[in-house]
Amino acid sequence: MSLNIGDLVSESTTEKREVAIKIAGIQQESHLIKEANVYEVMKSTFGYPKVECHGFEKCYYYLVMELLDISLEKYLSKYKCLSLKTILMLADQMLTRIEALHRKGYLHRDIKPENMAMGLGNNSLFLHIYDFGLAKIFKHNNVHIGITEVDHLVGTSRYSSLNAHKGIELSRRDDLESIAYSIIYLAKGKLPWQGLGISDSDEKCRQVYKLKKQSPDKICGGLPAPFAAFLKYCRGLAFHDKPDYSYCHKLFAGLLKEKGLKFDYVYEWTPFNSPIRLAQKEKAKKELEMKKKAEKQKIEEQKKMLCGIQKKKNKRKNRKRPWKHAVQWRKPVQDHLLPPDLPIKQKRAIVLQAMQSSNFNNVAFMNSTSQKLPPPPVVNSLLHQLSMAYPPLPVYPPHAQTQLINHHMALLQQQHLAFVQLHQQQQKQPTGVQAQ
Repeated sequence: MSLNIGDLVSESTTEKREVAIKIAGIQQESHLIKEANVYEVMKSTFGYPKVECHGFEKCYYYLVMELLDISLEKYLSKYKCLSLKTILMLADQMLTRIEALHRKGYLHRDIKPENMAMGLGNNSLFLHIYDFGLAKIFKHNNVHIGITEVDHLVGTSRYSSLNAHKGIELSRRDDLESIAYSIIYLAKGKLPWQGLGISDSDEKCRQVYKLKKQSPDKICGGLPAPFAAFLKYCRGLAFHDKPDYSYCHKLFAGLLKEKGLKFDYVYEWTPFNSPIRLAQKEKAKKELEMKKKAEKQKIEEQKKMLCGIQKKKNKRKNRKRPWKHAVQWRKPVQDHLLPPDLPIKQKRAIVLQAMQSSNFNNVAFMNSTSQKLPPPPVVNSLLHQLSMAYPPLPVYPPHAQTQLINHHMALLQQQHLAFVQLHQQQQKQPTGVQAQ
């Protein structure tokens, strides 16, 4: 029920806004008083409605508190079943809310989708838990209550734990088991023990208990493994055990990561023009632009790299390598001038050495008296025949040409001087000696 708080306490406030008002008669006022006490204890805890005021008015007890959105049950009726992402985000928040309640020493004992809703305004992205009419303190002076038997079912049979059906006092483990049934219901849209068509309440509870005793794997059939693992964990806890809330969070957080989903507080019912969706859209747009820019930059770098490699190849290709083809040869034409079994490379080396050491046709040497001397006719004739047989085309780099010229000029000069000395000795001999 909702109405304007100004109509109720117009003298104490001038701000007009919508609130939720719960009213209970004399027979039910104890539940509402208990609920008001829980809200007072949890007033500084996020995820619980804030109480404006509470008290008696005529024959009724009233509780005025923060107005919330429609319950998860109504959202499920609208969407038939919720997406895995939404369920995982809700499950994480359910665990957080119930852990905070347990830390304060209270049990909820009636957890179900009808008692959970999203906030409004700035709190519209976050889950809230309410309706603490069946809540109970499980610790007195930091001592856990003892295990006892109960003669009636506590809570709602659809979501109550196996221990509740057995008539065992509830503890923290039973709140977690109710959360397990709630998220299974939200994921599948229906629990196996729904729609039995039994009018008798006692018989219905017996049949529900019988179906609940099935294995978690069968109850969670068709759902990811963490759902069954969570239910198994809840059922495996002892009465006094403190649940490992961190382990439960990791079960659903791991599944969220495994499916590649983000915990972004965007649900099926989040409006498309909401700030969070617009912010996400803008963020996605920027990420896409940055991705395109990075891809473009990568392509440009690859192009530059390829161009650099090609230029380097071309540079290497066009670079002069004087030693690669230092001497080029034409096909030999007179092989009979040298032994036939001599390798071609050795033949070429002999011809090249003779040409470079005794070629008087290209180089003229001057003696100390500046007198030109003719080349030896026999040597010149032999070199001429060899050059015709294996004419080389020597090509050397500049520094090598200078060294070769200097070296061979020295050799040729020595040979020429020896020839001159021999010629002079022959001229000095007497004529008679020559005749002999």
